[in-house]
Amino acid sequence: MNLYELHMEPAKLYGHEQLKYIPMFAWGEVLSRTQGREPNDLTGEELRAVVAKDPETAYNYANRVEHGRWEQGEDAIATSAQYSYYYASRVLGGRFEQGEDAIIDTHWAYDYAYVILQRRWLKAEKYIKQNENDWNAYKQAFGIKS
Repeated sequence: MNLYELHMEPAKLYGHEQLKYIPMFAWGEVLSRTQGREPNDLTGEELRAVVAKDPETAYNYANRVEHGRWEQGEDAIATSAQYSYYYASRVLGGRFEQGEDAIIDTHWAYDYAYVILQRRWLKAEKYIKQNENDWNAYKQAFGIKS
């Protein structure tokens, strides 16, 4: 919830001018504009630049506004295992190589190999082995006998 939207005179609130430079608030502004509300003083390109700084807001912009690949946000998305996986599965519908370094040593590695790559991910196996449930599912999915 954006409390600034509930205030009678939000411009008088402390920090109001800085809000437009915070990715979550910039994302809120993007949503407001798509719903026909009065925009603040940032241009669309300026808003996109702020939104592109954070993995969550960049992913949301790609998924909900662009409905596809959004190169401007990929650097931020690639810093997060979760949003790299979401971006690959829900936006790209395939591999997101730039985000693989973030994904490889997390619990997202098995899902990425199984859902996205649809094959063994040899580089990630030493990390997948660290979670017994993921490793057992991985072995079964890819016919590994050990």
